[in-house]
Amino acid sequence: MRRRSAGGLAALAILAATPCGAQVADNSRVIDNWSEMRAALRRCWEVPPGTEGSFVTYRFSLGRTGALIGRKLVTGKHLAGDEAARARFLESGEALLRTCLPLPVTPGFGAQFGLNTITLTLVNGAAVAPRNLNNAITLSARD
Repeated sequence: MRRRSAGGLAALAILAATPCGAQVADNSRVIDNWSEMRAALRRCWEVPPGTEGSFVTYRFSLGRTGALIGRKLVTGKHLAGDEAARARFLESGEALLRTCLPLPVTPGFGAQFGLNTITLTLVNGAAVAPRNLNNAITLSARD
């Protein structure tokens, strides 16, 4: 009888928990800290062309499993470009949250989410200074 590795079982569990059609930032690695979470979110974000100078800030909460709890809130935004470019930039943020969550997190890291509201700022340009201190995350198109 073959034995399955713990890593293989963890990968299967992550795939089984992922909604059909959703992308996971990197389902071969389980996220264990804020820096890894930031990197995973950045890999998911596709910056639309023609939106230079735009930013949007979201505030939201995640559960222990890395899934969105409740509703996200847009707390600030500046959208540059024509109407189509502004819509593309907002949709890029919505797509990041829709397709990249839930994040595959360790139980220890997931336990921190109940204590923290996450502030995520997406920036295409240098409109705001980056803040990357635990649950305050800034992703730049220049990263």
